[in-house]
Amino acid sequence: MADGIKKLDNGFYEVRIVINRKDLKVNTLRRSDENGNPLKTLKDARDFRERFISELKSKKETAVIKDCKLKDIYEKYKKNEGLTKAQSTIRKQDSMWDNHISKRFGDMYISQITLSDLNNYLSQLYNFGDEYNPNANYSFKYVEGFLKFFYLLVACAYADDYISSDRYTKMFLDRKTRLSMPSITQEDKEEYDNVKVYSKSEIAQLDAIFKRGNCYLAFLLGYYCGLRISEVFAVRYDNFDYFHNKLTIDSQLLYQNGIWCLCPVKTLTSVRTIDLPPFLSKYITQVFSDQMDKRTLSDYGEMYYRADEIVIDKTKKEYKKIQGGLFLNRKENGELLTPNSIKYWAKVIKKELGFEFKFHSLRRTHATMMANANTPAIELMQRLGHKKFDTTMSYYINSNELAKDKLKENLLTLQYSTEDIKDPNVFDPMDF
Repeated sequence: MADGIKKLDNGFYEVRIVINRKDLKVNTLRRSDENGNPLKTLKDARDFRERFISELKSKKETAVIKDCKLKDIYEKYKKNEGLTKAQSTIRKQDSMWDNHISKRFGDMYISQITLSDLNNYLSQLYNFGDEYNPNANYSFKYVEGFLKFFYLLVACAYADDYISSDRYTKMFLDRKTRLSMPSITQEDKEEYDNVKVYSKSEIAQLDAIFKRGNCYLAFLLGYYCGLRISEVFAVRYDNFDYFHNKLTIDSQLLYQNGIWCLCPVKTLTSVRTIDLPPFLSKYITQVFSDQMDKRTLSDYGEMYYRADEIVIDKTKKEYKKIQGGLFLNRKENGELLTPNSIKYWAKVIKKELGFEFKFHSLRRTHATMMANANTPAIELMQRLGHKKFDTTMSYYINSNELAKDKLKENLLTLQYSTEDIKDPNVFDPMDF
């Protein structure tokens, strides 16, 4: 890391700032500027680092510190950031603000909000919940979203001189004093450390349930291909190569501004072509053939096939409308299936099988089974569309029931026979 600046895998930059003076001690890592914008170029990173260090080292405040309510900061943040943030991020932040933060801190002035207030609030959310959800605490990862949101809001306040450099350093930069998450419980740590997968018997039970409805193909794509739920429902016949048993993943179906949109996949490495088991290729072909027959019948007025939805294609620079596209996941009457369609089946599974269903667990199960079958890690990494090799390797090193079953199976291969050995003192494991 030259001059405290490092280029990240996504092409952006991070800045390490270390100051060790008697009156100022700072050791912080930043990946965004004063306004929460990513450091996109080396020049951006250098300029921000120089501004930051210069401001921190200045003993004399160069601006008059103003004051305002946190709700005013939030409104300004929305105005500045609303056009650049992902729709899912905006919805999450709106939910956190409207249902939680605004009730506690919205009418408080910046000068009134202390580090202790924020630390206690995060601890309360994690350990006890709040007035919005008084009977249950929130997950560790959910509360982490509040922590990150506070950092963004206060950075916005700092940029407009609503908080002094010294106070900002103590609350959000100094490692010893800055706002941080409460200690994670052992139960949550074990949950996040372990890769959760379904057993083969659970997969068989899920298969039987999904066969009863329109989401059976979605289930097969999740289990046999390891696709993300947004990728599953974006699959079109154009992505399918029957002759080579392959499927190209190049988009995801997301709900944005009141309409379903085809959006680019998460990263460049998420664009991939994967192999299909032959039986799945045949099933996809049959599904598409049935859809085409129904479209033809509908054209001749013999039935009403409702493949007429509008989807906005955002995968290219120029957005375009797709009406009744060749999406493979459709209802019997032609209506488009979406990620929301899984919610109904999750309730059915909970009621009939007694365990929680999350579609992403199909992807984890697929990855874990492939790892346990000694699939080369680089091949699995490409199949799953992972950006980091370490993410793929986690499926090879985490303990799970499938791995334990594989170990027991391998133990049987260690058995040997001593039928041809006459010495009675020789131990024969087959005697037991």
